[in-house]
Amino acid sequence: MQTTGNLGLRKPEGTDVVDIADFNGNADIIDTAIAGKVDKEAGKGLSANDFTSAEKTKLAGVSAGANTYVHPSTHPASIIVQDASSRFVTDTEKATWNAKASTAAATTTTAGLQSAADKTKLDGIATGANNYTHPSSHAASMITIADAGSVIAGTNVETALQEIAGRVKTQQKTDGMNVNTLTATGRYTVYNGINAPMQGGVIYYDVIDSFDGSPYCTQVARWYADNRIWSRVNINGTWTSWTHISNETVLLANGTSLDTLTTPGNYSIYSATGTLPFGSSANITIQVVPFDNSTTYLAQTVIDFVSNRRWARNRVNGNWTNWIQYGNEAFYLANTLDLNTITITGNYVSEGNTNRPTGSSFGHLMVSRFEENPVWITQTYRDFYNTRTWERRCINGIWSAWGELHTTTITPSDTVIMTANTERSGAGSTLKSFNVKYGGRYRIKGEMRVATAGNTGGILAWINAAATNPIFMGSMLSQANALPNNSPLTTSASYVVFSVDFEVAIPPNSSISIAAIQNNVQTFIRNVTICGSESYVNNGVNTIVNN
Repeated sequence: MQTTGNLGLRKPEGTDVVDIADFNGNADIIDTAIAGKVDKEAGKGLSANDFTSAEKTKLAGVSAGANTYVHPSTHPASIIVQDASSRFVTDTEKATWNAKASTAAATTTTAGLQSAADKTKLDGIATGANNYTHPSSHAASMITIADAGSVIAGTNVETALQEIAGRVKTQQKTDGMNVNTLTATGRYTVYNGINAPMQGGVIYYDVIDSFDGSPYCTQVARWYADNRIWSRVNINGTWTSWTHISNETVLLANGTSLDTLTTPGNYSIYSATGTLPFGSSANITIQVVPFDNSTTYLAQTVIDFVSNRRWARNRVNGNWTNWIQYGNEAFYLANTLDLNTITITGNYVSEGNTNRPTGSSFGHLMVSRFEENPVWITQTYRDFYNTRTWERRCINGIWSAWGELHTTTITPSDTVIMTANTERSGAGSTLKSFNVKYGGRYRIKGEMRVATAGNTGGILAWINAAATNPIFMGSMLSQANALPNNSPLTTSASYVVFSVDFEVAIPPNSSISIAAIQNNVQTFIRNVTICGSESYVNNGVNTIVNN
């Protein structure tokens, strides 16, 4: 099998087997070779000179239509285009420039540039200014006031000045500004200003500064919604506290705490919170008075709307003292309260409270603190139904037992305590009854008789209706119902006088029932009196045991 010299095409010989793949391969080789050839164009042919890559690059850098033009050495100026950076100057312009003044400042004799001082002076002169000289005097009709539009007539200087002050225009300042900066004389309004005497609305300020320009001035503030007025002064740059100089009562919002109420003034609260006086309602009026314009040293006084009770306390170096009731009225204690918890100085009414004196009933409790110390306290309890009095101490938080100061007792005498004049009769039944306050021995006096002369009738006394074990005017009755030795007896049908003393003491708050002794003898009594004298047993007094 032979091949061609250029493309290596396969040429079968006479003895070679003809293979279709050889024909296909030769076709592909020829097709590839033809794709790399340049097509022939009419009128063009190949030359003996090769076209190199460098020449191709050079040719690409030459603009279409390029020639071999040479710029002349001179040409007219008119063909040059001028711009902001390049301009031609004419001879006239150059001569004008050369005739200008130098850069030296101008003087009164030599032209020149304007100096900085002259420029400043010129800027300070109003447009159209002239060399006017104001006359030393002129008619008052020439004077006008900008805000009022007229001159105030009159010869009273003080009145005139007051009228002028009334015409000062009020300036509305920025909301929330610091009113400490209002130091120039004038009138101002500020909403919710910093360092204002009150927040939540507009305040009107009158400011009067010092006549000599020194840092001294006065501010007077008026609340927009009512007639509340405050005042303060600036002394050498330092503002004093606001002083509430009006006397109205301010209604505070429900829930206001008394512990944070330090602004001087008079207030009322329908639902106060914080540390309230013991026994007060939440509906109170309160007065706050500072010491030397301080918020850490001041006094509060509270008046209860309901009971008219009054309390006071102080704030010392920022700390509140206890409330002290300074009225004489007594506070009624709920019967669920424990007297051990009643430690505030004051007067109280007690009924059925826990830890009251044994044997006491409805009574009056007085509490007194030692130097307002809550763990050093004296309580004094007086019974309403007798003159029994008890006292105890709380020492360092520990309560002592109640000690009765003295006991009132009755000794027999003719001093009349009670009288029952009505005639009563009966046989073996109760004829008269009495309730006595104090314990002791009583004397019973009166008149008695029997219905039928010759029958023996007598009387005795039952104590607290204890018929099964009575105490008599004489000795105890035996089970055989013998008459006591000193019980009043009579056989007369006419009234006779009797007087007999109890032989034993009865307890306080007892009932005495006078009864007829004999079940079969009708006995009458009248003009009965319970008699005796009060005496006292003082439990706190020393007594001589042996003399």
